[in-house]
Amino acid sequence: DKTWNFGILDTATWDITDNLTLKNIAAFIENKVVNNHDLDGSPLILLDQYSQHGWQSDVAQATEELQLQGKGLNDRLHVTGGVFLSFFHPEDGTGGATLQGASANSATYVTSVVAGVPRTVQVAQTLLVADERSQAVFAQADYDLGGIADALDGLKVTAGYRYTWDWRAVANGQRTNIPGLITGLCSQAGADKNCVVSGDGSFSAPSWLLEADYQIDPTKMVYIKGSKAYQSGGFNLLSPTAAT
Repeated sequence: DKTWNFGILDTATWDITDNLTLKNIAAFIENKVVNNHDLDGSPLILLDQYSQHGWQSDVAQATEELQLQGKGLNDRLHVTGGVFLSFFHPEDGTGGATLQGASANSATYVTSVVAGVPRTVQVAQTLLVADERSQAVFAQADYDLGGIADALDGLKVTAGYRYTWDWRAVANGQRTNIPGLITGLCSQAGADKNCVVSGDGSFSAPSWLLEADYQIDPTKMVYIKGSKAYQSGGFNLLSPTAAT
């Protein structure tokens, strides 16, 4: 097995005024993986998975976040707003092994009895592609209520809101080969003529936060919080559809 990672992160700030700051956070990461498994733990080809060459997975993600931060009311009010972008995609295809002329990035071998004869069944993954895009706008503010009355000093309220738009797509291709019997049989139900099943979809939803906290002393704080989070959906490519 082998894993290769590369990443870079840059954070830049610009103090426009004493109370207003522009902040930018940009990042890029690439991940490559190759896995070889002898699942039966024997010298025989009974249940093996390997890649003859290339990376089985080579994906990259780039993110960009731009924030505008402000403060006021004797430094008791702090406000942050901004936008967020993220892109996840294959960086250099899917790599691949070459097995009996079938271009694949990995293959699983299983020894089974087929037509009364022990045969090695090869299930080759010919394609595995995932793309994702995420976009969001957000704003959050917190205020120390001590600015209203001295008795409320140390009591802070926070409110935040975010709206996210996501898009995801995935494609998976597999072929089955049985030497001397079958070559290039589609392994997945519902596959197209290239033995690929795929899906894509868009998702969006809001997230919010309401919180109040009180600093009793430098080592003790109590708080109450309510929030709603969001996670985009995914795909089960082999599940039945309404049409089937």
